[in-house]
Amino acid sequence: MIYVDSSVFISYLFAVDDNHARAQELLGNIPVDEMLASYSVVGEVLTVGSQRYDRAVTLSFIQYMFKEQWRCVREDADTLDRTFQIFQTITQKNISWVDCYSVAVMQSMGVRQIATFDKDFVQLKVVYPELEVMS
Repeated sequence: MIYVDSSVFISYLFAVDDNHARAQELLGNIPVDEMLASYSVVGEVLTVGSQRYDRAVTLSFIQYMFKEQWRCVREDADTLDRTFQIFQTITQKNISWVDCYSVAVMQSMGVRQIATFDKDFVQLKVVYPELEVMS
């Protein structure tokens, strides 16, 4: 299982993105049934894709992914509690709550690999040393 961050999905969707080719390569090597994300990531993809690029393309992609049976994690109380602990531990003010939530999901599911272009995940190794960043 590989957790996929919103940065990879956004780059994959839109050719004008600087990381488009790399995102195609990354996602092309991960079977859909091995992709893991959270509804927070889905929310980021929908928001950024709609606001910066193309709402219809973004919606179609998310609908496609759900039809393909990707694994998308719903929030639960334990993961939210862990997210808050991680967020309090990180001293950098530019680390987002969603990134902390992603790490909490990964920890709870024993997933170590994340496909992302977000450099903040390197800093999150402080709370999850086993984290392997694929970019």
